[in-house]
Amino acid sequence: MHGDFHRAHQKKAKDYVEKLRKRIKELCLSDTVIFPNRFIPNEEIPYIFGASDVVLFPHYHEDRSVSGSLHLAVGAKKPVIAYRMPKFEEVKNISDELLVLPDNSTGIAKTAIRIFTDKEFEQYVLERTEQYLRATSWPVTVRKHLRLYLGVD
Repeated sequence: MHGDFHRAHQKKAKDYVEKLRKRIKELCLSDTVIFPNRFIPNEEIPYIFGASDVVLFPHYHEDRSVSGSLHLAVGAKKPVIAYRMPKFEEVKNISDELLVLPDNSTGIAKTAIRIFTDKEFEQYVLERTEQYLRATSWPVTVRKHLRLYLGVD
């Protein structure tokens, strides 16, 4: 399941969510920004990613996993922008430019805007996302494991 706050960060997270809601309203983005602000069950995630133009991972807590969500976003063929930290290092296999320093909301915004406005960059990111999706697909991964375990070339 996705979209819930860790107990240790609930107050800070709730304040941040309220700040985001206010900013969305101030910028008159309510018709284009979907902000469910609720716990999202796993079965709804493909629909959320399918309706998204870009997927942002502004996580910096090392105690939480993101691999499944990250691969679901890539599987939906969506550009991913994430913080530059170990748990997101694989994003550099798509484009190092999609990684920004932690707590750099301006960097996330600039990268998203670049994807929306620079068609060449958008096409590059989408092509690289597709390549990464194929390279990390289950059939390819299974073949790599079989070669490794069985010593088959």
